[in-house]
Amino acid sequence: MTDYRRGTCLVALLLAAMTLTACAPGRSIVRGNWPDGRIESPIRGHYVPPTPPPAPARTSEEFLPAAPPATDRSAADLNRIGVLQTIHFDFDEATVRLEGIPVMEQNAAWLREHAGARIIIEGHCDERGTRVYNLALGQRRADAARDFLVSLGVQPSRIEVVSYGEELPAVEGYNEAAWAANRRAEFVIVATGNQGGF
Repeated sequence: MTDYRRGTCLVALLLAAMTLTACAPGRSIVRGNWPDGRIESPIRGHYVPPTPPPAPARTSEEFLPAAPPATDRSAADLNRIGVLQTIHFDFDEATVRLEGIPVMEQNAAWLREHAGARIIIEGHCDERGTRVYNLALGQRRADAARDFLVSLGVQPSRIEVVSYGEELPAVEGYNEAAWAANRRAEFVIVATGNQGGF
């Protein structure tokens, strides 16, 4: 037998063997599907169901009751969490400092968003100077803070001002750090719109 005939016979035998194994009864060699619509798995008799995605982890915050919206909180609650922030002044000055401008803009934005809220601005000083002078300086600081809020669109009728001078220091101490902390204007919410006015 020549090599050509031997090779041809070998190819014919291989094709016959492949046809017999691939064409099991009830299965199409073209589609590879069973007559009832099942698709043959590459690994016979082995089916692995798809794994579901893991459930998202729950945080401890999901177990806590939701915080009430700001309009449902009392003025005392809003003051306690510091909704409106304090600004500080330079020595013997009543001009809003550059670093106080973003704070004033945030305070004004909150007040514009909560149109029923009313506030008192408290002017404070450090202990240097006379009591009378510090009361006047504290008033100028409170007035400057009010005027700044008004320039940012807050109605002046919603703002009261008061000066405490040196009487209510934020920090005790006779040094520059304490004095700088005490030269301030504080914004106290007295009504949220859910209750009466002043």
